[in-house]
Amino acid sequence: MNVQVEKAPGEYVLIELADTDTISVLKSKVRMATGMTAPDALFTLKVRNRDECVLNDDDALHTKYLTTNDILILVACSGSECKMDNESQEGDPKKDTVIDIPKEGEERRKTTFLVRFEKYSHILTILCCTFVVLSLLVLTTATIINNGTDSDDENIFWVNQLCKYGVISLVQFIGGIAAEKYHVKVSYTRKVVHVFYFVWPQLLDKVLLGFDRTIYSEAWNIMIIMLVLIALIEPIRERVRLCQIMFAAVDRPEDRPLTLFWSVSQLLASLLVVFGAAMLFRHYDKGDWVFIPLLVLTIGDGLAEPIGVTFSTPATTFQVKGLCVDRYYTRSLQGSGWVWGFACASVAIFYTQFTTKQFIFNILILPVAEMLIEAHSPHTWDNPMILLGGYLVLFMSYWI
Repeated sequence: MNVQVEKAPGEYVLIELADTDTISVLKSKVRMATGMTAPDALFTLKVRNRDECVLNDDDALHTKYLTTNDILILVACSGSECKMDNESQEGDPKKDTVIDIPKEGEERRKTTFLVRFEKYSHILTILCCTFVVLSLLVLTTATIINNGTDSDDENIFWVNQLCKYGVISLVQFIGGIAAEKYHVKVSYTRKVVHVFYFVWPQLLDKVLLGFDRTIYSEAWNIMIIMLVLIALIEPIRERVRLCQIMFAAVDRPEDRPLTLFWSVSQLLASLLVVFGAAMLFRHYDKGDWVFIPLLVLTIGDGLAEPIGVTFSTPATTFQVKGLCVDRYYTRSLQGSGWVWGFACASVAIFYTQFTTKQFIFNILILPVAEMLIEAHSPHTWDNPMILLGGYLVLFMSYWI
């Protein structure tokens, strides 16, 4: 569970709470996240709009009684040490002090990029839609003219593309239902959706149907994802309930209003990296290597957040900056450790695809590289970084 806290006027930080956190731990995280110098014992937390919910250290209340929609306020803060971002609270030191946490839809501090993004977003939307439509026409025409279907029966190729689009859309719709109706954490539904974005097209082409990787098959994998994402733009989802539900599966509150921008930009970059790697490894007869960083991304990075939320402590968390925003997001050593461990497992799974020297090189270098990349890459843009780093290590190992 995540709670947003304003560290300074307009500057927000995100603290992660595990179900097992006590009120004392909660207060420590709030104090550390906001830069408050007062000890935990000098203030009390309360849940706004729930008069009966005062979070005292002596209470048996557990953080599982909180929800992500609750807004915490600071009450009974005594002493001159109650400071936020090194500025003393003015007035009566015993007067209630509010930690101003914005509700959904309220404005956040805007960077120059965000101001320009909001100003020109409609133009950007039109350009993106135009680009996708033109790319679809060009790719379809080129595939037909140059016989890029890689199949004796062209119908199988086109049914394959429809199957990719249909399954990915269905998974995202189910994720949206889970987030909206059953209050499943969006960070988790988003991870599941991203797994299908990356794995399902490759799995269907290579494993289930046995298509050879060509420039056309990989280009269609990118196009399918772009067609799914273009249906989520605001003008469409405001008019089509189905698209609004699909959007809910990836719309993390802390990412707004850049949810779709971050999704499209990082997915496009990631898919281009996979496209290039698939073509490169195919040339060197190492086509299966493309799955190793994909496994690290989908299962390693995918489970890093829930593992971090469950097992991390304030001493094992750190923050990374979001892309194009003045906000920081929490990551944990436990989550990064999981990425390292699963990267080792991913290399081991494909050990038959390596020579002895290649295997030793990859089992030693690739997990460390992926762990460091996951830990320090910008929020929402870790996917292309993880993929690119993994593929570069694998390519270097080819020459050993």
